[in-house]
Amino acid sequence: MSMRSDGRRSRQRDAVTRADMAGGWRANRVAALLIASIAVLLVAADFVLIEFFGPFIAIPIVLLPFGLIGPLLIYRLPRNVVGWLLGTSGVFFQVTFTSGAYSWVALVGSPGRFPGGEVVTAISNASIAPALGCAIVMLLFFPSGRGLGGRWTWVGRGLIAVVVLAGVGGLFNDPLQLSTPFTAPPPDEPTLIPNPLAPHGPLAGVFQFLVLFGGPGTVPVMLAGPIALIVRYRRSAAVEREQIKWLAYSGSLAVVSILASNFVAGELANWLWGLGAVGMGLIPVAIAVAIFRYRLYGIDVLIRRTLIYAAVSLTL
Repeated sequence: MSMRSDGRRSRQRDAVTRADMAGGWRANRVAALLIASIAVLLVAADFVLIEFFGPFIAIPIVLLPFGLIGPLLIYRLPRNVVGWLLGTSGVFFQVTFTSGAYSWVALVGSPGRFPGGEVVTAISNASIAPALGCAIVMLLFFPSGRGLGGRWTWVGRGLIAVVVLAGVGGLFNDPLQLSTPFTAPPPDEPTLIPNPLAPHGPLAGVFQFLVLFGGPGTVPVMLAGPIALIVRYRRSAAVEREQIKWLAYSGSLAVVSILASNFVAGELANWLWGLGAVGMGLIPVAIAVAIFRYRLYGIDVLIRRTLIYAAVSLTL
């Protein structure tokens, strides 16, 4: 009798476990679909606000893979935190572009056309910190989804705290900086507007202090992501090293091209800047290739050919 009841309870526990797994799987599918849908809808909204972007509408488009590859990883590997961070970063990037365009059209381009321009400006000011922050934190967990452990656990927590504080400070800081159209030359002085969400009194000073977490002083902190990749590369075996190479290749292509565009003039600068933007969009693609291990060992050939083509181009 006891053995029969124990078997019944065991089957009940197994049924509950399978139900929980099925429920979690469905929740992950819904989350992935929601993240991808938000990213695509925000890019579609950018075309409505095309007067802000002009031909530079290509920038949110090339960054759209962040909001699409992330959900793909969530769908296939929901326990890998890389997908969640990548998708979140992609959504916040698109929020930054769309809210900046919306607030400019509502307050400057066509006043009265859209409501709530001041509130959307606050959202625009607050969204860039989590967009960049999630991408940096993701480097601490790439490619396995597990951190390096030890002191790096506290580094990750510190990065998350900096991102949250910078985002909150940007949302409630006063005054707010209004975005400038991509087609217009940068103004001599930033356009500032009052923040309707900002508190008054001593609390206002607290949020002004929090904004500093998103300033140039955080650059050394943000370098923790690339440094973590180097540490992981030194500790890892052959397969994981090839995975890291894919991310390093696409990231280096973007950073080197964008930096080089600042040291040349004319049409070459535009081409280099465009190459850097494409390189940014290739980062999530490289992450997907690395994690799914599709033609993983092709990266060595790709790096070698890139170096050859670059040397020939510079010689010409």
